[in-house]
Amino acid sequence: MTASPTATEHTGRLALRTDQQEGLAKTIRHLRRPRTRGHAVSACGTGKTLFALRVAEELGVRHLAVAVPSLDLVAQWAAAARADGRQEPMITISSLRAESHPLLAEAKVESANAGEYLAYWLARHPKATVFFTYDSLSKIEEAQHSAIFPAPVFGLLIVDEAHATAGTWEKSWTALHDNERIPADRRLYLTATPYVWEAPRLTEPPTTRAQPKRTAATAPAWDDPALLATMDQPQIFGPRLHTYSHADAIDDGVLADYQLVVPTVTDTELHTALTDPEAGPTARRTTALHLAILKAMREQNLRHVFVYFQQIADAADFARQFAHTLRTLPDELRPDWADDVVVQSIDGTHSPRRRADIIARFTDADRAVLANAKVLGEGVDLPAVDAVVFADRTASVRRIVQALGRALRKPPTATTKTASLVVPAYIPPGADPTDLLGTPYEALWLVTSALRHHDQTIAARAPRAKNQHPARDSHTYITRRFRFDHTLDPTAIARALDLLVWPSHGAVLSAPRRAGLAAAIRYQSEHSHLRVSADYEDAYGYRLGQFITGQRTAYQAGALDPAWIAELEDLGMIWDDHEATWQGHLATVEAFHAEHGHLAIPTQLPGGQFLADQRALARKDRLTPDRDNQLTALDPDWKLPYGPDWHRKYHLLRRHLEAGNHPSTLGRDTVIHGVKAGSWLHRQFTSWHHLDPGQRDLLARIGITPDRALLDQEHAAGRPSTSRRRTFAQTTEILGLFVARWGRTPGAREWIEVDGDRVMIGPWLAKVRTKLNADQLPSEQKELVSATLAEHGIALVRAPGTIGPSNG
Repeated sequence: MTASPTATEHTGRLALRTDQQEGLAKTIRHLRRPRTRGHAVSACGTGKTLFALRVAEELGVRHLAVAVPSLDLVAQWAAAARADGRQEPMITISSLRAESHPLLAEAKVESANAGEYLAYWLARHPKATVFFTYDSLSKIEEAQHSAIFPAPVFGLLIVDEAHATAGTWEKSWTALHDNERIPADRRLYLTATPYVWEAPRLTEPPTTRAQPKRTAATAPAWDDPALLATMDQPQIFGPRLHTYSHADAIDDGVLADYQLVVPTVTDTELHTALTDPEAGPTARRTTALHLAILKAMREQNLRHVFVYFQQIADAADFARQFAHTLRTLPDELRPDWADDVVVQSIDGTHSPRRRADIIARFTDADRAVLANAKVLGEGVDLPAVDAVVFADRTASVRRIVQALGRALRKPPTATTKTASLVVPAYIPPGADPTDLLGTPYEALWLVTSALRHHDQTIAARAPRAKNQHPARDSHTYITRRFRFDHTLDPTAIARALDLLVWPSHGAVLSAPRRAGLAAAIRYQSEHSHLRVSADYEDAYGYRLGQFITGQRTAYQAGALDPAWIAELEDLGMIWDDHEATWQGHLATVEAFHAEHGHLAIPTQLPGGQFLADQRALARKDRLTPDRDNQLTALDPDWKLPYGPDWHRKYHLLRRHLEAGNHPSTLGRDTVIHGVKAGSWLHRQFTSWHHLDPGQRDLLARIGITPDRALLDQEHAAGRPSTSRRRTFAQTTEILGLFVARWGRTPGAREWIEVDGDRVMIGPWLAKVRTKLNADQLPSEQKELVSATLAEHGIALVRAPGTIGPSNG
């Protein structure tokens, strides 16, 4: 309801923007004829008030009536009319006493609460403006049908926030549409959120209360749209005369752009701020909301935050407890401005003057939070607001768009501004904070779904053929609109948008399906496939294997809809039971191969018996060529032509050399991960001419041949010794290097190369332990070794050879 100035005329009046001028011309052409009506749709804060006042001026209206839903809007309209130069007498018909309201008193507006007095007052003034609330319609009807003081017909009736007058004809407010009850030569309806009937809703609910059920009383309105007043009915609201969307207003710089800020609060963070471990649900909820708003203010540099509550007591408690939450925060989470932030609550029980004082303090503060309940609703201007928060979850399009409109308004002095709609997400213990399909983010998708009716950038993401969107377009939209406090892949956000904001055929994913799909997406992102074993459970405790098996069973029973089937197939879902079993085993052996470099898996380990069975089938020529090819593509030697032990030790040696160890360091006493690789290699050399050509070829590939090994041995034997005596502390440091590299202590015969020297670190540690067990190790040496191992989670007293970090 702002004037949205772009320039000023020589008279000091605000000049209309180009879009307003075009809308004004079209509106005047239509409303010049008496007994006409029409409606204009313009985003919150784009100047509907000024537009309508200029319509009345151009039409030469002598008696103007303005209907609004709240007392605050009465004052706002009166102030705007005076600012635009209107000098005629003005009166408000409501329970509000004009002299007690600062804006009305300044605008010299009279007040009355009786229809007969209004009729008398209108008869005395040949030109006048009447402001009234929807609740005062009976007084207007009484005045216009007075038998004592015949009142003039209104030349123009302006109905602001006209969507509120839509709905079932049983609503008293629909009297505004009846020219017999409220006579007016012309009617102009204004709204930012036009209400259009969509079965089976009766009216759009102002809260998240359950929809009215279809009963004998409501059935006519459910079944017959003609019993409803909706804004797509020209006989009631007239044709649309002007449209100015949110997207156009943002692009033109009239409104601020906006972002959806999603601060997450974990259970750990919540308990850090709660001083009472026995705090009830209400206290936990209030504290969590405090933390979310503080995080958003800190990370997005928000200065004036407006919080919507349904209940007055909740708003007051939120404001009262805010300072306590700030005091309990650790220093690293407590913002620098914590002592200066102004936190207040405002509600309908406050007097107009008290509300004006609260708003002034909120506006003047450098940082402020205002909790609002049942006041400052539709159309009220608060240009200082840069963020709004819903304390209570809502799916109401009207509430969300109107609330966002509070933040989109730009102060006259501001050239740039980005408004924020803050949607907190509370992450329960053990939950995945990146699971956008989970319950913590339901409120975000409700809000986004509501905004898609008014934001063309969201509407542009409506799924098209095969749900495909250019990655560049998705990334641009997502980075413009969404602000999470942790890193998320834009494609994950895009998927959530398509699934939850634009559900196929109006179907909404159930909570179990959302949880299963989120786990499947996590698994597919990590493994690049969805070949999940039936007993697989992920890191968050979700039994993905059971979910996948259940979906496969439902598919075979014909119980899945095509859209859901396509969603799972996009992740790589396999529907055939036998193929799924095969692929599950294949995924297991792929994981083993990635870790060990071979498929000589012992039969007692996962995948081992499966491979043994496949080798048996292959020997009998009963393995299908396709499956044989899949295993061969993974490892050409999967059939283990030289025996499992040979392949295991060969690949152990290969990976040892690939890790940077030189063949010249290999000796008959070399032990790798507890395996006597040196002895095994010596046997290969002594029987070199008896090896299969394939075995010799494999060894040659890693630089191991008898002649090269002999040359290396001769070179090593002829090399002057560079060994030197090291101190206990120096050798302890080398022990630390070994543990850091291998994640365990060395075996009794293992060594490590340092500066070209082979250090027999395994025998050294064995001697240290022997002295320790015999109580012969000096205390300072014991402390030094213990401290070095403790840095890696290892205890000195544990058995040597395979010691790794402690799990305790």
